[in-house]
Amino acid sequence: MSFGYGAGDFMSLLLLANDIRRRFVYAPVQFKGTSESIKSLSNILRDIEDIDPGRVLSEVQRQHLADISNGCRGVLQDLQNVLSKYLDIQSADVGLDAFSRRVWQRLKWDPKEIQSFEQRIHAQVVVFTLFLSRLNLQVSLVTSEATAHTRTQIDAIKHYQTDEEYNRILDWLSPNNYAAQQNDFLSQQQEGSGQWLLGASQFCDWVQQDKATLFCPGIPGAGKTIMVSMIIDHLEQRFGNLDSIGVAYLYCSFRLRPTQTFRDLLASLVRQLVQGHASVPECVKEAYAQSRNKKTQPAVNELLEFLQLFSAQLSRVFVVVDALDECEATARESLLAAIYSLQDRYNVNLLATSRYIPDTIAAFESSPSLEIRASMEDVWRYLRSQLSRLPCFVSRNKDLQCEIIAEVSKAVGGMFLLAKLHLDSLVGKRSRKAIQTALKSLPSGSNAYDSAYRTAMERIGGQVPDQREMAKQVLSWITLAGPLTTRELQHALAVEIGQPYLDEANISDVEDIVSVCAGLVIVDEQSNIFRLVHYTTQEYFERTWTEWFPNAQQNIAATCITYLSFDCFENCQVGHLDKYPLYRYAAQNWGRHGRIELLDQQLVLGFLESKQKASLSLHVLLEGRAWPIPDKVDGLHLATIFRLEKIVDRLIQNCYDVNLEDSLGRTSLSWAAGEGHASLAQELLDMGAARDSKDASRQTPLSWAAKAGHHDVVELLLKRGADIEHRDKNGQTPLSLAARHGQRAVVQGLLKAGAKTDSKDNDGQTALSWALLLEGGTRDVENRHVVRCAATTVKGDNESRPSTKQAQEGQDGGKYLGRVIQGDQIPCELPTGSSTSSDQFEFFMQR
Repeated sequence: MSFGYGAGDFMSLLLLANDIRRRFVYAPVQFKGTSESIKSLSNILRDIEDIDPGRVLSEVQRQHLADISNGCRGVLQDLQNVLSKYLDIQSADVGLDAFSRRVWQRLKWDPKEIQSFEQRIHAQVVVFTLFLSRLNLQVSLVTSEATAHTRTQIDAIKHYQTDEEYNRILDWLSPNNYAAQQNDFLSQQQEGSGQWLLGASQFCDWVQQDKATLFCPGIPGAGKTIMVSMIIDHLEQRFGNLDSIGVAYLYCSFRLRPTQTFRDLLASLVRQLVQGHASVPECVKEAYAQSRNKKTQPAVNELLEFLQLFSAQLSRVFVVVDALDECEATARESLLAAIYSLQDRYNVNLLATSRYIPDTIAAFESSPSLEIRASMEDVWRYLRSQLSRLPCFVSRNKDLQCEIIAEVSKAVGGMFLLAKLHLDSLVGKRSRKAIQTALKSLPSGSNAYDSAYRTAMERIGGQVPDQREMAKQVLSWITLAGPLTTRELQHALAVEIGQPYLDEANISDVEDIVSVCAGLVIVDEQSNIFRLVHYTTQEYFERTWTEWFPNAQQNIAATCITYLSFDCFENCQVGHLDKYPLYRYAAQNWGRHGRIELLDQQLVLGFLESKQKASLSLHVLLEGRAWPIPDKVDGLHLATIFRLEKIVDRLIQNCYDVNLEDSLGRTSLSWAAGEGHASLAQELLDMGAARDSKDASRQTPLSWAAKAGHHDVVELLLKRGADIEHRDKNGQTPLSLAARHGQRAVVQGLLKAGAKTDSKDNDGQTALSWALLLEGGTRDVENRHVVRCAATTVKGDNESRPSTKQAQEGQDGGKYLGRVIQGDQIPCELPTGSSTSSDQFEFFMQR
């Protein structure tokens, strides 16, 4: 092979295809199409590899082959990443055949995802085939029959490209796909249960009536989420083939509150309604085309417009929201207001579930309600299906089975979760008497969950030491670190404190991890995330974790530091971290778990004293920030960011200069000021830190504190004599920076301290000018709208402000208030729509 495209690169591509092909040997029947496509791809890659070495390709042909080869590599790497979630945990003592079969049994994909991979791989086969046909390398490809086949293949590529565009638009609307959760919850349904709800008059009326709302409250553990999955399935079965009816749903969760904002919830609804269309509506296509270059997602006002358009076009829209009470209050109120607004004008039906929370109940006080509660028949049905988990002597004794069902049903009071926990408590019993004794003491009432969880912990405590220790580690990680993917938790459990690498042989199997936790931990099959069985479980351990695993915070911190200290990170790049799933969490949280100074100092200092490892972790910690991230830092800067005062003190006493600079010229005092660590900033000043040190942008610690809005640090630095009129490389003073970034309290403090209001920066802007501008872009995307602006272009601090035309068209992604002024000109109208800007304007005018 001598046609210019790197032979080594092409060989690695062929090896990658062959490796994935081998992994599909034991794949079940639903993966047959994907397996055949990989086989075809592997064969044609081999044909290209066998091209006559003497053949010379043109530069255009060489570049074409390189392009399609790179595209092929992207597809295969995506597939390999999915497989690696399971296949990289192979245990050394398990045969490959047995392991592969077990992995494929556990691997569950959304059918659409399987089809997508099959189409993508097939498309690569087609483009490689066309490339060969153009070279006349295979006689069969130039026959008339092959020509017709090629036309068919080209049509397939066009169709695939359309699908790719469709998927990109969906991901642009929202990356969240609740279909995976829907499938997971629906699979947990006990066959035959819940029919009472689908037959209830309130539910039937809700389905049949226009603009109807149905509120479905329920006690914790009553099975609300499983019931919702049944309702969604019922609606999709009944209306899924009707283009005139839309069905959209949301699964709210307290664990996802940071990501389930009002905008995100709206975006998920819009995505689902688009998926229900035969094609993407033109208004969505146009909005996507306009935003593609700016790489921004649709704003709230755009999403609301889409919802209004869909609601007007469809004869009916069903919206189902589960666990509305677990949604953040502001997002919940905004979502309900938006849906009720749609109901006023269009035929939109809303169903929502919730615990009995006053705020949520009040929002539905005028709507019909239907309580979700586990019926006695459903509980009996569930218990009968689970009796096989109990010891063998139970299966041989019908009377004992009836006694178990009767007593557990009586104790659970309509709570499916409690039925599960009570049954779990009987699994380890070894005699009829032991079971009957346990049945007599089953907890019920308001304290039932706490009692059940305590019993589960007692069962965990009765296991052999290794299992007991693993269970406590798992529970502590999930409780204190949050939901983790299977690979993240597997790596966390496999870390050996102080060791410089991760021993793959120490990775535990997912099933073994779940089995030692006495039913308190489950894995979401679709998302591959470990979580506690219920939010009441989370609440319980948040209250009691110090009793069950008192050293958990220190153990998690030590695990994170050990992971970040692996030898492989000495020369690693951020783009090469995929093989280390725990790295991101460790880098972002190691300094927030427990008292770091109580850990082995050799472990902590060993990590911090490695500039390469500290720099890599800081880059991951700060990714996504608006400020520049230095390429190189020292452990002193990293410890400062996490406000580890005793560690900072020890590093300075040992060997570090208090004014040590990172690659952007920032000192520890600059980092402390920018992060808002007032007490640490005072300590650094006491140790001799230069109060007016200047970084590469000539910004001082006061500049950083001012623009970040840390009023207490600003006040401290001013008291210690910091230069209040210092100008950075853009000529901006701390007052200008604070005004520009909307830091009202800091602006007020600087004005009281005597800061000058008429100082102009390099573009002639004063602090007053910046006070008239709200922060745009990333921090105000949701409220983007068109505002007229008299300025042409306003620049400063590595950012550019939009021209008049851009502002009129809303291209900046933010909003301008009133008219931007130049220099000392007086604004001809007051700013409107923002209390922050108005307040700052008043401060300046008073001066």
